[in-house]
Amino acid sequence: HAVAVDAEHTLLHAVPGLTAALVHADPAPSPGESDPHLPLAHHAASS
Repeated sequence: HAVAVDAEHTLLHAVPGLTAALVHADPAPSPGESDPHLPLAHHAASS
């Protein structure tokens, strides 16, 4: 959580006119836990 807050704070100071930023921390799933982003996978562009 602290890393995301630090990144948001840095962005707010670094980008003129920026009033909000959403920083999403994405840790790896725990052993036995499925990827919480699987429901979104079919929306990702394939290359």
